[in-house]
Amino acid sequence: TLLVVHADWCPTCKAQHKVLSSYFKDNPNSKINQLIINFDTQKDWVTYFKAPRQSTLMLYKGDKQIWFSVAETREEKIFKVLKDAESAM
Repeated sequence: TLLVVHADWCPTCKAQHKVLSSYFKDNPNSKINQLIINFDTQKDWVTYFKAPRQSTLMLYKGDKQIWFSVAETREEKIFKVLKDAESAM
């Protein structure tokens, strides 16, 4: 599961959304589920997952966090992390 802590007003979040949309368009059979948490309206979840701010990405395998990133927008980095996670599934 990929947790995406997003805010509508955040330019970094918009860049992440573009990259993630591209990844899932290119990989329609992806086994990774996205859970999008609204940074402004879902503060309980932001706190629960200890997201320091909007534009936080967290990747989980079961209940174990396997990747954590804040403000990452590089397509090659995000794609590699997601592809590596898929190959380990």
